[in-house]
Amino acid sequence: MATALKLYGLSIHLIHRQKNPDQAYGFGNDVFESITRLPSHHFREMSVIKKVISDHKIELIHFHNGPDRLASKMMQYNLGVPVIYDQHDFLSFKGRITRRKARYEKISNEENDGAVYITENYKNVVSSKYKINSHHMVLPNYGVASLLLPEKAILPKLSQRDGSLNLVYVGLITQHKNKVRNLIDIFSALSAQGFHIHVYPTRRKAYPLYAEIPGVVMHQKLPVSQLIREISQYDLGIAFLKHDVSDRNRKDELRYGFWNKIYDYLMAALPVVTMDYYSDMSKFIVENRFGISLKFIEDLTVDSMKKVDLKKISNHIIEHRSKWTMENHISRLIDFYEESSRLYKAEG
Repeated sequence: MATALKLYGLSIHLIHRQKNPDQAYGFGNDVFESITRLPSHHFREMSVIKKVISDHKIELIHFHNGPDRLASKMMQYNLGVPVIYDQHDFLSFKGRITRRKARYEKISNEENDGAVYITENYKNVVSSKYKINSHHMVLPNYGVASLLLPEKAILPKLSQRDGSLNLVYVGLITQHKNKVRNLIDIFSALSAQGFHIHVYPTRRKAYPLYAEIPGVVMHQKLPVSQLIREISQYDLGIAFLKHDVSDRNRKDELRYGFWNKIYDYLMAALPVVTMDYYSDMSKFIVENRFGISLKFIEDLTVDSMKKVDLKKISNHIIEHRSKWTMENHISRLIDFYEESSRLYKAEG
């Protein structure tokens, strides 16, 4: 998002809590005019933020949620600029949160100067609990054009060498029981079907229970540009989790998400496989012919995938993926910023 905004001439300044982009992703620091890390002591946060606003003549804050505590604090503090709340991590629908965190979440969703949601259905989930701002927009987590893997850089398919169908999963996993990102049973079932599953976790740690599964290959976390090239050698990108969880709210929050890994796969010209349950992702993938969507995990078999022309899908992705970059959609966000500033001044 910041990369696309900079291309349109905006000056973007980053205020962050933990790792900066270079540390977290291996790139990105050069996109920002300045980078400021918040102090560990919360009582000094607002003075740091106010100084950044003053020093760099900041006109608007775009806050990506988590922690909502900081968002709610900024909204109730007279910063003199509008605060846009980007809701892509609806914590109370992921599980139980404390009463204090619930209050932060309510303030963040109801007292912002504008809100951004990843999908229309995700917005509807939030609005079922809170009275959301009528000034809002939907903007999915599009990828950045500079990371589109050139066709000549796409690696030969591993399946041509090993004769197996190779799936890849990029993202967070866990070994904790009863969690949606515990994919041990799913990967075990896919392995039993004859698939090889390559896993690129977002955390640098050992996952022995996954490594024990025959056919599962655990890889190290990679910088995103290197990751995209490496995953291009596989046949299908996995975009589903363990969604048979007991918490209804959790299921709603999960099914209406739109995950970054979708665009990682598309940047690598990699066909995507998801489940019909994930309605927004399923619709996007099917309508754009970027992969396949299945009703049940049991439908994902080696025999069924051999009937799918994955090469044709990959070529189609190469032809059309540039439409789904942040650069091609960022003008809508800029218009939203301008309208947010106008409304803020009018309410003034």
